[in-house]
Amino acid sequence: MWYGGSQCDTLSWDAGVPLFPYFQSPIDCRKVHQGEDSTIVAHQFDFCGGFHFLGPVSWHYKAGEGSWSKTEECLRDGMEEFKNLAEMSGHPAFGCPLYDGTMSEPNLPNEFFTEGFGEDKSLQLRFIDRYQRFFAFRLPREYKLVFANSLDIADYFCRHFKVTPRTIFVTKSDHIMYDTQWHGHWVNVQRTGKCNLTMLQRQRIPWYTRVSSVHAEREAQPHWWKDPISCEFILYEDQKRSIRFERECPNPIWRFDYTHQEVGPKGSSMSRTDTPDVFIKRSPWNREGNRLTQTLKMQTEESFADYGISLWGLPETFDPDAAIITNAKEQYLGKNKDGEYHLVLFFDLEPDLEISVSMCTKDDGRCEDGKHE
Repeated sequence: MWYGGSQCDTLSWDAGVPLFPYFQSPIDCRKVHQGEDSTIVAHQFDFCGGFHFLGPVSWHYKAGEGSWSKTEECLRDGMEEFKNLAEMSGHPAFGCPLYDGTMSEPNLPNEFFTEGFGEDKSLQLRFIDRYQRFFAFRLPREYKLVFANSLDIADYFCRHFKVTPRTIFVTKSDHIMYDTQWHGHWVNVQRTGKCNLTMLQRQRIPWYTRVSSVHAEREAQPHWWKDPISCEFILYEDQKRSIRFERECPNPIWRFDYTHQEVGPKGSSMSRTDTPDVFIKRSPWNREGNRLTQTLKMQTEESFADYGISLWGLPETFDPDAAIITNAKEQYLGKNKDGEYHLVLFFDLEPDLEISVSMCTKDDGRCEDGKHE
């Protein structure tokens, strides 16, 4: 197993490298292998691609300024999101928290918190002890948690998967001032001092956001990392692509294509795809009997094969165990830590294309169309 670790964090944030383990391409270690004969499992990130950093303990100690209650909230949110990942993706969630033990001096991510350093380390030591006990004893009782090393993860991949498995990951922050400490824009700008420390995250991105404006702003910034720009996002990864949706915008904010594996005179390059502007006119959810139906009309001047959108916050009466009927090619459910469901749809985009979605409610008994597969 090849592991990029911290030295490759900027590569992961900026260049579209998968945020979860994958079979490595022989053409470019940053890309996913497109065949079925790979035995090299790679992992670029030292935690996960979401808001909730599970380690190392030093960053939690500084980010929470020694408050265990703040840290425990973050850790629990992270575990809930991994649990949802496993449920929605159909395979175990692989998380790689770091651990570093005691710290001799304050440093990133919060250099202004200095208590517990120097001669009196009692606060720091108590915090570390709670962190160790929480991970070693409490979490394994509450979750189906297995401790493994990198070789274990690589062995699991080679035994159970022929290609990189599909991963559906939803992450949401209710305490952004804590969670922003892990993100590339904040950390690296703080480290270099080249720009003002400003947060990228807004609570939500409007439904009608023109993604071309996001692309233009990204290109104009000298230190724009692949950070979230809202307080909740969906990450979809599989063998061919990596796509991210930001709440509440239905259109993808980031998209990387792993099928382009060509090598040119200067080597291989990552294939970031700037998707077209699409205004989606949506109907209300219309109810007939025990079904809810919505129609989405794509208002665009362009075509795009294998386009993806996200429907955020499905109605509370929606039955996630029943069949969803749609004329989209593919459909996948995502769920956040608060129990809200989101629906990701893939289809071939054309001007004026209409996509319909019909789903069962759970208050009228079992839907006639059967269970969702």
